[in-house]
Amino acid sequence: MILAKVKGNLVSTQKNSYLIGQKLLLVHPIDLDSNFIGKNDVVAID
Repeated sequence: MILAKVKGNLVSTQKNSYLIGQKLLLVHPIDLDSNFIGKNDVVAID
């Protein structure tokens, strides 16, 4: 499991059939002390 802070929702006009009905989130990884890790955001499925 990766801890991350949610930055927002993503909207897609086309999705792979596996992703239909899934919620896409833009997240930024954090450590156990809530400090940001790395420079890049990540797309996660809720």
